[in-house]
Amino acid sequence: FTLLPLYKNFYYEVQDTDNQRYELQANWFYQMYRLTGVGLDSSVSKIEYDTDRIPDYMFTRIYGVVSGKRPHSEFDINLGYTYVDREQFESGGSPTGSLTWLVNLTGHSWVRTYVSSELTDSGRRALNSSVNPDDGDPSDTQISGDVLQDNIIALRYSRSGATLNFNLWGELRDQNYAEAPLDREIQSVGAQINYPLTPLLSSGVVGRYKRTKLIETDRLDKEYYVGGNISYQLSRTLISNTGIALPRDYEGHYVLGKLTFQPNSEHRFTTFLQLD
Repeated sequence: FTLLPLYKNFYYEVQDTDNQRYELQANWFYQMYRLTGVGLDSSVSKIEYDTDRIPDYMFTRIYGVVSGKRPHSEFDINLGYTYVDREQFESGGSPTGSLTWLVNLTGHSWVRTYVSSELTDSGRRALNSSVNPDDGDPSDTQISGDVLQDNIIALRYSRSGATLNFNLWGELRDQNYAEAPLDREIQSVGAQINYPLTPLLSSGVVGRYKRTKLIETDRLDKEYYVGGNISYQLSRTLISNTGIALPRDYEGHYVLGKLTFQPNSEHRFTTFLQLD
């Protein structure tokens, strides 16, 4: 059993959506069998905005949890209900939950499936996606101070070998905002290949396509992205990484560089520079 109080301060440089978050989480988990466990997760979150223009609200969440491991796979299932109490707007709730299923195809490859339906707010959704981008692209969520129903189906395949590393992913997403006219449908696919040229030098290429349809304005955006990178390990503990992306028709191009220093297995220092 775990009881965890949390405080978070969300600060935005441009948008007037700064807010304070007070949350209390209670989690109970029971290892029913050697490879299967069940539990109960619950939380209460109070979001207070610094501006009076955006009303405050409170989320109450409760989930039943089932997790397990099998010889070649593992899974996590969360099913429950979320209720949001909003000032100045209609309150309400909906069933929510998620499924994460990881299957090891061979000793060097795996497939991960993620399905989720969540009643949340834009700040929490963007933060969770940034922590684990396999659960959704953080750039998909529009910071608005609004609550939204976020539905995701994401699939990722990965293979690591002695001569080639390959990643392939796809995502379907449907976002419905309560008040803001930001409802959208998103489909995206991508692939990344890394090839070691020498024990210290490796190169890679990445491609991505994203299709975004804005429901309220009947607008359709298409994004094509192709980029490459070269990584060189200067020593056992010093690694450099640089890449140049090809132009986009509405963005131009950017150059990035990253330098990582790892004095031991427990500590790593990274410097990152990007010019748009």
